[in-house]
Amino acid sequence: MMSVTIQPYPTTHRQDLVETLHGTPIPDPYRWLEELDSQETRRWIDAQNVVTNAYLAQVEDRPAIQAQLARLWN
Repeated sequence: MMSVTIQPYPTTHRQDLVETLHGTPIPDPYRWLEELDSQETRRWIDAQNVVTNAYLAQVEDRPAIQAQLARLWN
C-alpha cells in the first residue's frame, strides 16, 4: 500500500455573478474559468497542475499505468 502526501488545493475564487434566464436567477460564480485564454484562468490551471503532478509523481505504479494507457490510446 502506498502512502502519498497530498498538497492543499489552491483556493478558487468565486465571482458574485448571477445571470437571469427566462426569469430565473442562475448563480455562475466560476464563469471566469470559461475564459480559457485569460491569465487568471491560466494561473488557476497551473496551480491545479502543481497539485496533480505532485500527487501523480508519488504513484508507485505510474510507469505501468502510463504504458497501459499508451497501449490503449495507440
